[in-house]
Amino acid sequence: MQPPFIVEYCISNSRNTTFLEIPWELLAKSGHFLAEDPYIQYCPIRRIGKPSMPGPPSDFRLSTVFMAAAPYGCAVIAYEEEEAALIEATETVGIDLVIVESGELSRLAETMYREKPVDVLHISCHGEKSVHSSETFLFFEDEKGDVHKITPKELSQILSHNNPRMLFLSSCMTSTPHESLNSFSSEMIKLGIPAVLGWAGKVSDSDATLFSSYFYKQLSQGHSIENSTAIARNFLFSSQKVSNPSRYWHMPRLYIGKSGGGVLSAGQKSRRITQLDRGFKEFLDAKGFRIPVAGRNEFVGRRREIQKILKIFRINKKSGVVIHGFARIGKSSLAARIANRMIDHKVIVIYGHYDAPAILKAFVDSLSIYHVKEIVDKYLSIVRTDPTQFRFALRELLEGPCREIGESTKPILLIIDDLEQILVLSEKTGIHQFKPEFIDIFQSLIQAFNNAQTLSKLLITSRYRFNLPSYRGTEASDQLFFLHLPPLNLYEGRKLASAKLRNLNEKKYYFKPNIVEKSINVASGNPGVLDLLLSLGIENQDEESFMRILHEMESYMQKGLKPNEEILSDFVNSLAINNLINSLSNAEIELLKISNLFNIPIPVDVFLHLEINVDDKFAEKLISLGLWDTYQDIVNPDQIAVAINSLVKPNTELLTDDEKVSLAKTIIRKLFECWGGALDRNRPAIADYELTRLGILANNPDILSTTTKPALIWLKKHFNYRLAAQFARESIAILDKEGFQVNPTLLSEASECCHQVGDVYKAREFISRSLNILSSDRDREKDKHNDKEFASASLRYGRILVQSGNLEEAIACFEQSIQIFEKLGDSNNMSVALGDIARLRTDKGELDEALRLHKERLDIFETLGNTLERAVTLGDIARIRVVRGDVDEALRIHEEVLQIFESIGDKRSRAITLGDIARIRVSKGEVDEALRLHVERLLIFEELGDRRSRVVTLGDIARIRVSRGEVDEALKLHEEELLVYEELGDRRSRAVTLGDIARIRVSRGEVDEALKIHEEMLAVFESLGDRRSMAVTLGDIARIKKSKGEIDESLKLNEERLEIFERLGDRRSIAITLIEIANIRAIRGEVDRALELHRQSLQIFDELGDLREKSVALGAIARILVSKGEIDNAIKLHQERIVIAQNIGDIDGIAATHYDLGQIEWQREQFQNAFEHLNESYTLYIKIGRIDGINLVGIYFGVLLCQAGQSEQGLEILNRSREGFLKLGQTSMAEQAKQLIKQMDTNTLKKENLEASTVRLNEHSGERIEKIEL
Repeated sequence: MQPPFIVEYCISNSRNTTFLEIPWELLAKSGHFLAEDPYIQYCPIRRIGKPSMPGPPSDFRLSTVFMAAAPYGCAVIAYEEEEAALIEATETVGIDLVIVESGELSRLAETMYREKPVDVLHISCHGEKSVHSSETFLFFEDEKGDVHKITPKELSQILSHNNPRMLFLSSCMTSTPHESLNSFSSEMIKLGIPAVLGWAGKVSDSDATLFSSYFYKQLSQGHSIENSTAIARNFLFSSQKVSNPSRYWHMPRLYIGKSGGGVLSAGQKSRRITQLDRGFKEFLDAKGFRIPVAGRNEFVGRRREIQKILKIFRINKKSGVVIHGFARIGKSSLAARIANRMIDHKVIVIYGHYDAPAILKAFVDSLSIYHVKEIVDKYLSIVRTDPTQFRFALRELLEGPCREIGESTKPILLIIDDLEQILVLSEKTGIHQFKPEFIDIFQSLIQAFNNAQTLSKLLITSRYRFNLPSYRGTEASDQLFFLHLPPLNLYEGRKLASAKLRNLNEKKYYFKPNIVEKSINVASGNPGVLDLLLSLGIENQDEESFMRILHEMESYMQKGLKPNEEILSDFVNSLAINNLINSLSNAEIELLKISNLFNIPIPVDVFLHLEINVDDKFAEKLISLGLWDTYQDIVNPDQIAVAINSLVKPNTELLTDDEKVSLAKTIIRKLFECWGGALDRNRPAIADYELTRLGILANNPDILSTTTKPALIWLKKHFNYRLAAQFARESIAILDKEGFQVNPTLLSEASECCHQVGDVYKAREFISRSLNILSSDRDREKDKHNDKEFASASLRYGRILVQSGNLEEAIACFEQSIQIFEKLGDSNNMSVALGDIARLRTDKGELDEALRLHKERLDIFETLGNTLERAVTLGDIARIRVVRGDVDEALRIHEEVLQIFESIGDKRSRAITLGDIARIRVSKGEVDEALRLHVERLLIFEELGDRRSRVVTLGDIARIRVSRGEVDEALKLHEEELLVYEELGDRRSRAVTLGDIARIRVSRGEVDEALKIHEEMLAVFESLGDRRSMAVTLGDIARIKKSKGEIDESLKLNEERLEIFERLGDRRSIAITLIEIANIRAIRGEVDRALELHRQSLQIFDELGDLREKSVALGAIARILVSKGEIDNAIKLHQERIVIAQNIGDIDGIAATHYDLGQIEWQREQFQNAFEHLNESYTLYIKIGRIDGINLVGIYFGVLLCQAGQSEQGLEILNRSREGFLKLGQTSMAEQAKQLIKQMDTNTLKKENLEASTVRLNEHSGERIEKIEL
């Protein structure tokens, strides 16, 4: 059988599609999906209706209409990447591609009518299942760009008799069945579409783009729809672009009707002669590559501007459109994109030469129409002497050969690019006007387009707005539509950088994510600046040089310091910003300065509230010069908002602190009223952020009482925890000082913000105040809203109590929250609280109960469609899998969770998950990869301002450094960690870090100093009431006492900690402590009692399903059996250990077990077997970089090599061990190694000397030391 293996699941009755909606893609055999097998490539197809022959393929190449819908308020979709990938995938054979730039249903209908017959209609948008009915909707756009929900019936009606042969719905959940078990895709089949390909759930943009790219590649090369689907699905498994098989591989679902499917295209001819690079190519030809525009693969964003321009052209009420904006903002690139979209128009680009003869010659050069040449020849010599005749020449062209689409006619898009070259600044008005010799020419041009009956269009790009009087005395410029082009937003900047880097990747260039992000931030939305920075990064391949360049540009943007880099300096000078500022009046300069007060665009009318002598046209000049950028106001879209251009800002005078306070007091009330005042509950949260920032400056408690809470929520959503905590503290301080009653929900939000950055003191204060108020309110009135707020606050308080170690009180808070949420029917928040209890169960070792709770939560979140909490819960389940030794499954879950957090843009949760993956990588011996992941998450936490999470990550890195013997570097990291906890007042975390430092001290033999540190920690944990951490610290002290020979004291401490763990019900820690006590009993000669204790611990680990610790217990039992002479039984246990360690990927455990087996074989004088085990152990310890294991195993292994006649290699290993001991500060062990080396040189080694030198490894082999979690 030749793959792919296509299986049709067919129903003849379209009324019930239940059978089809089963996820047939998941068929598997022997644990492997059939779709995964490249020799099978199984692919299910769902057919509705009795099968008949599909229609014949067209004789042309594939015809595709592509439409993306991106309404306001919806999450952004990567439609540019999808479009670019489609074009790239089909460029070898070509494709007839038409883009519907609007997301409106009516525009789609027009295009489908004009382009019929169409092979594929590709719609990229969001989808949603109705909560109240069985319908699924697509999110299109209405005329204003807002959401327009489309049902299958509505989409079918507009397609009418212009159905494509296939509909590709690149939208989440279009093939997801609702309760009625009818999906959007199956409904479209019933309504007459021959074939529909959709997604059966939410899918990442990257995987959707990858799948569609490979699907179109196959389809354009003559494969059937069915085969193309199968091959593209298999590609998600095998693509080298995907590090792991995509978790979305089963999501594409293909439905076909009676005659659907088959091959769509069998030819190579194009239906129309259209170049995919049209528009861009004309610009490059006209500009001679001097100022290249963004090509189709790099152009991103500007969706609303494109829609607006095309709409102006469509309604035909203006002579033309002028795109104006700051230098390098992307005006020409946008014009090229418009040209690319206007496939029925011939593009003519005028650049550099703007006289009448040059424009007429461009018509002849661009249009191979004889009548055009006739008209141009007729007027060319006339317009040289009389420019007023230019309008007649244009009128003849526009109403003749350029009037409409016909056999000998073709409408044009005339683009006049960089018009500022012929503009001058008027000293009288401060607005740019034409140089005298060009006035008649452009009056004629505008009038011709205004009066002519033609489909031809005029598009102008200019840095500045301009005035142009008409020949009749009115303003000719009034006949133009001026469109200001503002900077890109942050998301568009990231997309632009990504598009740029896609091209660079082909040239093997690579930039670290943090450097790319810094480049985007420095560019501040200017595409030209971003392109310049990334280009300089390519030229300066070393990271240090690139960072210096970025720092220079950043210093200019923030402080006005001119860059030293020649290219940057030339760029800044070319902007001539100071010349523009010098043309302003004093009042206008003052306005520009005041603009620095604001972080986001504000309504222009707000400036009228200032006591500055300006008229009502004060904004016109600042906007026309590009010094102010204009935007739609975030609250009132019909109003204009302004902001100072980021490249202008460095050239203006900065506001003093006193001026900021004074201005904030003057303007805050007017701005608050413009943005809806206290009653507007629909105000965008970013507006509340700006009002809160200004309200703090103005010390205005009235406004802060309304805006602070939504501002904190917005800042948290954008991961700016540091600023959120600062706002919380400052706002509440102002409200308290002015005697305002602080809303308990604000106090609760403020507590969470402070807790996030480690300010535990303020977090506890705010949440306590919130609970007191809410408790009082609950006593007075029975209000469900109050109950919910009380439960939420109680939940937050419980989390603070957990961190301080007050676990019983915390559980009481969680249970109280759950009880209230359950009573209110709030299953979502009830499940969130269940997670907190489940995590405590995990800490106590009650893994089965914890897992049960998490699975219960998972079901609820999946039912509710709560993607974030579902991912959080999966992470919790993965951590339990790790404890139980199922690390491969845990790793798979964490990688799935990582993709979810990436898709929803949750940086902080993504960074936490990277830490989980890194710790698994360490356990698998992939230490370099683990270190890379920790460094990546460190950069994320630094960007977010999350100081606490940053230093927790430093602790993870420090522990890896310790395992590699880089003890000094580890100590520095822990000391930095310590300083931050001290600054945050986080006593518990400080004590935990002291424990890490103390363990390093122990490894270096500084046991007395380590003992002092642990005793200090014990006092801290005791004062915090953190009994679990007290018990863990008692274990550290007990180990030190044991190493000093104080066996009875060590036993007493371990029995004390055992009592604590028993009271806490922490079975896992009980079992670990039993092992410690058993080891002491063994040292005291109480071997049978020790064996009994080890078996008790083994039973507990068995019941908990904790394979890793079970292996440790087996090793301890085996070593006692060796001491009793039961060698065979001991070997069996060690062999069981190896199987467990191999199954869970515990390389450290495998290495320790091989060492134990090597010891046994040595004692039995089976030296070949001993060599094999010690060699394996030594090799594994080197692989994971664990220096203590390398040092100690190296002693036996080195001696064995020397005695086997391989003295050179053996002495080299012994010397490495000695140097390793010195590196760890273990001078006594280093001295013993030195003696062994001397004895090997003189052949005087005695067996008892070797045993004495390695006794420490025998004591610690397989030992696990508990860590206190941060």
